[in-house]
Amino acid sequence: MKKLIFCFIFFSCNFLWSQENVATKIIFTHENDLLGFINNDDDNYTGGFSFELQRAELNFIQPFFKLANAKNIQRITLAGAGYTPQNLAASAPIIGDRPYASFVYLGYGLISIHKNGAVLTSELNIGLMGLSAPGKLQSWIHSSKLFKAITDRPVPEGWHNQIANGGALMVNYNVKYSFNLIKNKEKEAERNISYFDPSFTVSADLGNYMTNINLGLYLDLFNLNNNPSLEYDNRAIQKQLNLENIDLKKSENNVPLKKFSMNLFFKPNLRFNIYNATLQGLLFNDSSIYKIPASEVKTFLFEFNTGLNFNFNNKWLVRYTLSARSREFKGGKSMHYWGGLTIGYTR
Repeated sequence: MKKLIFCFIFFSCNFLWSQENVATKIIFTHENDLLGFINNDDDNYTGGFSFELQRAELNFIQPFFKLANAKNIQRITLAGAGYTPQNLAASAPIIGDRPYASFVYLGYGLISIHKNGAVLTSELNIGLMGLSAPGKLQSWIHSSKLFKAITDRPVPEGWHNQIANGGALMVNYNVKYSFNLIKNKEKEAERNISYFDPSFTVSADLGNYMTNINLGLYLDLFNLNNNPSLEYDNRAIQKQLNLENIDLKKSENNVPLKKFSMNLFFKPNLRFNIYNATLQGLLFNDSSIYKIPASEVKTFLFEFNTGLNFNFNNKWLVRYTLSARSREFKGGKSMHYWGGLTIGYTR
């Protein structure tokens, strides 16, 4: 864990200061079923975090995909996720319950944004499953009764049974492409509010952590002050790309940007699950004490994310997301909910 943090700090310093006066976007996200406010049982996907830096693309050969005539934004991420069974008090594995699992990793990737609204992201994630730090953190939170007023769940006793306990190297590569389903937006760009802007998304993960294919929609249901790219837009970074003369006070359509903008979104998604190490154990040389048989893991999952994006003064981004996932394996929870809070700042 310490080595991953050291690597992130080292690469971040090079990432930030490889050029003078480079514009940078800093994004922190925390996900937790505590923030979902629906059946908060601190189980299944119990929580995660990501600390991300974005800047203009670095000029060297990279294993990522780009769109033609697009603006390309580099990203580096330190992130982690933890999974627990519904029965936290038991120290021995409970057959039919979810295994303990954790993954802490470094991510390096590229966001390619076309002026027609298409976005192509690709990222390489390298990290470790089975570290002790996630379990120690969760146990400390429960034993200290930090959130006693909200949840009285017991201290988890089974982290020594987690998948790949002691540490195993995991490598994953993911690609996501989204494009607008409504092409003609010239008239909409002149208005301060848009009410329906659908996009189609296809993505894939490949690696020994997770392998799957996803098909989904991004439904922009209410957008105030015409900022259609709240999830990716970074005017200061795009200006430094020198692909065109960008006015930081105006949108892509030469419309003056407001100091406040927001949108409401809904993202339904269908996942075709091929392999999931947090349930099935390691792909090679697995010595995990307990895991779910492949025959009991669900092939198709339904997921959705819904929430609000807020942009203040074209510098601060605040996002709340409510997420849900259908049953992952035979005997598992029928629907699991969690929430996420994101804070971003452009300097």
